[in-house]
Amino acid sequence: MLGIRFLKQAGAIWNFDLGEVVLSGYWHKLHSRGQQSWCRRVVLQNDTVVPGESEMDLSTLVQYNNLYGPKINEPVDWVREAREVTLGVCVSRTLLPDHDEDVSVGVINITKNPVIVKAGTIISDLYSAQVCFVHNKAAASMQEPDSTLLGMVDNVDESVSDGDRHRLGSLLTEFSNTFSKDENDLGWMDIVDTGDSKPVR
Repeated sequence: MLGIRFLKQAGAIWNFDLGEVVLSGYWHKLHSRGQQSWCRRVVLQNDTVVPGESEMDLSTLVQYNNLYGPKINEPVDWVREAREVTLGVCVSRTLLPDHDEDVSVGVINITKNPVIVKAGTIISDLYSAQVCFVHNKAAASMQEPDSTLLGMVDNVDESVSDGDRHRLGSLLTEFSNTFSKDENDLGWMDIVDTGDSKPVR
């Protein structure tokens, strides 16, 4: 609830057509609550001038509408939406790390003139995302295990669990082209000068 005294002191301008309210020179986009009970977004920490026709990283922090968000047991990635932050300054859709302060967000000023973006400006809403590396896993699963790589897995310490051994085997297989398979195979190299010595595995 915003009291009339506060609205007068803040010089409030309420634009019902655009769905925004200006308080003390800062504009705030208004949203209907609808069914959404929790949100996460990044806002600009300090007043910043974005030079014309250039890209720039802005220092932002994460805001929540409450601290009782969805229960997430594992680390999660967050994706920001593509939008125009202010006239001529746009942000793209990309992933952000899971922390709350000094979150670097890249923007681009598509105009010829510098644009001032005020502290507290909402840069973007954030949505949870699950990053999948399906292509790499599929490529690794199609490769046949190599006896040299299997020998490397077999020789790890006995304290390493079977699950970790399996993951190690998958990793070695995925990047098998970086390993020498015998003393004459130098992996991904064009020219190697070993002098009078044989290549060493």
